[in-house]
Amino acid sequence: MGCTLGCISRPTVSRVADRNSNAWNLTVRINGVELTCIAGSSSVTVEKKIREDDHGFYCKVSSKSLTHDEQATFADRCTNACFAFEGIPDSVVVKQRPWRMFDFKGKTNFIVPFNGIYVFECKHASSYFANTNQATKRRLQCDGKTSTYTEIDTGEKNVTLAPCIQSFMSGKWIWQQGGDWQQGGRWQQGAGWQQETELRGIAMCALPQMSDDDTKTVFRNENCINAEKETVGCSIRIDCEQGYIVNGTKQISMATAQIKCQPNGMWIDEVSQTTISNVNDLGCVPGEAAARGVPALIATSADAQRCRTLNFAKNRGEVVKARRICTGARFEQAYCQYDIQCVNGVIGDTSTSRASIFCDQNGLWRLKHTNILVDSANMLRCKSGISDQRELCKASNLVSDGTRLIKKRRRCNGHIRQPYGCQVDIICPEASEGDNITSVLSVTRRRKACKPIRLKNPEKGIVKKSAACAKTDGVGCIYSIECINGYVIKANDQRNEHLLLVCGNDLKWREEMTFTVVEEVDELDCKPGEAGKLSGCKGGAIASDETKRVRKRKRCTKENRQPYQCQIDVKCLDGFVIGESRTLANQANMVCQKNGEWKDKHTDLLTRNIDELVCQPGYVVVQTKNEQMQMTCEPNGTKCKDVGTGTVFTFTDTLRCVPGGSSSSFSSPLLSLF
Repeated sequence: MGCTLGCISRPTVSRVADRNSNAWNLTVRINGVELTCIAGSSSVTVEKKIREDDHGFYCKVSSKSLTHDEQATFADRCTNACFAFEGIPDSVVVKQRPWRMFDFKGKTNFIVPFNGIYVFECKHASSYFANTNQATKRRLQCDGKTSTYTEIDTGEKNVTLAPCIQSFMSGKWIWQQGGDWQQGGRWQQGAGWQQETELRGIAMCALPQMSDDDTKTVFRNENCINAEKETVGCSIRIDCEQGYIVNGTKQISMATAQIKCQPNGMWIDEVSQTTISNVNDLGCVPGEAAARGVPALIATSADAQRCRTLNFAKNRGEVVKARRICTGARFEQAYCQYDIQCVNGVIGDTSTSRASIFCDQNGLWRLKHTNILVDSANMLRCKSGISDQRELCKASNLVSDGTRLIKKRRRCNGHIRQPYGCQVDIICPEASEGDNITSVLSVTRRRKACKPIRLKNPEKGIVKKSAACAKTDGVGCIYSIECINGYVIKANDQRNEHLLLVCGNDLKWREEMTFTVVEEVDELDCKPGEAGKLSGCKGGAIASDETKRVRKRKRCTKENRQPYQCQIDVKCLDGFVIGESRTLANQANMVCQKNGEWKDKHTDLLTRNIDELVCQPGYVVVQTKNEQMQMTCEPNGTKCKDVGTGTVFTFTDTLRCVPGGSSSSFSSPLLSLF
């Protein structure tokens, strides 16, 4: 952690005067450093004084003259200290705190001297700490060398404090694999809580297999432990990106969802209070196909506070991406998230090359998956260092079946993505009779190359490669493309001054932060312009063919991106209807909207790219306007009934199939009579 010192404004309020007998001459101590500001003087000397008898951490001696209100940051560092634990879970009791703690930069969070010890215990007798071997007590000591905590009893490094969870045993009750309870020698069948005597404890909910990607952002509250089972009270929020809505809940056309683990072991939707039958069905799907044009809604809490926007300085060493919910205004709403990626080096005092911060509901920025608060963009600046992050490998379909046996080694886990060094053995039975020898394949990363990237005008941009690109542009290779001043590079409806691309496992180039595929890498070029989202609507190559006639109005252009209010009329030929149209219309008047979508003037038909609008064969029964119908007739044949709608027909010879959206008659064998 750095030492930041400086003089404050001349005191004018009583609470400042209370800290010193003289309101005009103020002396304060911050992190063991004595700082004196003298009123009436144009400058003051700031000294860092060592008081090693007070504590085991220190800052080196230095001094500097400053004018009033000026602030200086010294290059030397404070050592032998850890951040104090904040936000202790309700299920945990603090039995012992370090004997001394000091405020950090004069703020409400504290630092713990080297060798400071915490002792934590579970509040309830039948509970234990999550992610441990049922430990009910933890003794954590500050390791000043790494500024992290070490478990004294087990030697575990870099320990984080998890909440306590209730034990799943009471007496001789034991949870057995397969969802059964066993007591003594007999089984109690069932997947729920089976009991004949008192069974104490709290159910756990299945862990949703979801994380941030190019369609959604996922937030978990402090009660979540992200293990194979989640504890009661864990609340997870899903925010869909632009153009996507939540799938898997009963809420229609919502861009967000909030689910919570209940004592009965089920997840509920906190908005509708309905049970989620399969939590792994939750996800984000394209809004146009799922909602038919109904605008997606964003769920926010009335109590949530806004966060003051952080000002990220332009720096060639880092790339910052804002998620959909962020607006760029002076204050951002809760759950706005920024993703930061270092081209080379690590972020701040971390050992990671990428991180995310989000606006918490208390109005403070928080480093995702931690309790660290961020009050300045300077804390997230990239600096030299080696990242300890490793690429995760996808392994969701690796399960044993009738053709193979899957064996996961020690480093592997039960999640969708496996860590670096995980080995999976695939054992295939030999065909020869009586021979039980198996062939074992250890899954390793295949080094194949993505398509080479070359700018059309290399003099307008600076291209850098990561160390992974030394031999080939293989999986994990990262390209950093930065345009010169006044130039931008276009990719996926965005103009960027700086673009970071990574070669994915599918051998496609993707944006590093959003993981969105960039298809036309051959067309990448730095051109004059300003950064931001591209205006207008995608498409314009749509043309007349054997299924339709296309007419472009005067506002339209010959380019592949059409301007706002451009109208393109599409009329399907006889026997064809507009694809994705609920009314089976045979024509549409598509108008470019401000949000970049094409919308029909008279219906709710929407599309992101008008070139994908097609005319497909379609007929309907003239009387019911349905594509097909099934009828049952009375023995005498005088009356027939439509099974689907219940409509009764006296004369079946009047039934005709006509092209969808048309009133002309046209025969087509779509009717079945029984």
